[in-house]
Amino acid sequence: MTEKTTISGNFSYSTRRAWDEARYGGLKEQVLVNPDGTQSENLAIVKNNKIVNVMSDKYFVFPNADLDDILTEVAKDVGATPYFKETSEVKTSWFKSSDNILSDAKYGTRALINFKFDKVADVTGRGDTVQFGFGGSNSEDGRGGALKILGLNVRAQCDNLAYTFVPSTELKEAEKIGASLWHSDKHKIHDPSVEIAKQNVITAKAELDLKTPKFYSKHSKSVSDLDNLKDQIRVAVEKIKADSDRVISRYRQLYQTKLNVYTATRIKNEIPHSIVKDLNYIEYDKKTEQVTVAGDVNDWTVYNDITEALTYSKSRTFGSTIGKFKKLENIFIEDPLVVTA
Repeated sequence: MTEKTTISGNFSYSTRRAWDEARYGGLKEQVLVNPDGTQSENLAIVKNNKIVNVMSDKYFVFPNADLDDILTEVAKDVGATPYFKETSEVKTSWFKSSDNILSDAKYGTRALINFKFDKVADVTGRGDTVQFGFGGSNSEDGRGGALKILGLNVRAQCDNLAYTFVPSTELKEAEKIGASLWHSDKHKIHDPSVEIAKQNVITAKAELDLKTPKFYSKHSKSVSDLDNLKDQIRVAVEKIKADSDRVISRYRQLYQTKLNVYTATRIKNEIPHSIVKDLNYIEYDKKTEQVTVAGDVNDWTVYNDITEALTYSKSRTFGSTIGKFKKLENIFIEDPLVVTA
């Protein structure tokens, strides 16, 4: 498709690929056209009639809806069903929910597509259960890095979400294709046409009510490499399903372990202050720069207080929230558990 369209002033583009409006939100790849009529090497990603990012023309969009199709097939193969996050009473700023898809509240281009296994575990022996599943993370606009397959753990008591990333050595092969397709070092494009394109975007900004997009180059292989993606995702999901035993064991360890100064200090240093300030059992003396633990609280309580704060955050963005789930996993799940201060 080579339709040329002018949005505002001399800001124009030719459409390289476009997807259905109803299912894909009018997702488009549009190559920016220079004032002299030549095509630049810059690609505007458009969704819901808004430019959401500008990338190198080497970037290829992988739609969230297509990932949903693949994950749905894999879920049937492994005995998983869609997990629906109830949001009618949720006031959060980092995601919006449609069926089993959580997408970023701002652009709707980043997505977590969630499924649950039948497996449920009682962590405490008192009915505090966790249901296990998996999620697929993807970005249509280049902001979210590689496609990832994550472990999903939902605490029934408060419907908190927690994502586990599984030891990298376990999923390295399974995620290789996603990494090769969508993840590379980002760097700013140094090209005269970028300045032209940037000015054109600024011109269109007022009409489209957007901030100036960041200009990054993101290289990807041909989309023909997607042929093996379903099989690779199935391998990843099977590993996540098997890894749930390790997570259950660690959760039970957390329940038996009292919060100590070492863990409290890591929380203070690695979890946002907006969350830590509400954890009244972690105290910090600015004069001595010392962290202390007040009262008697176990790590399982702390872990769930933080997952609740992240799940229902009113101040975090989609990307930063997922990043904080990873930080939390490093503290409580991935790293060796410290049981003494």
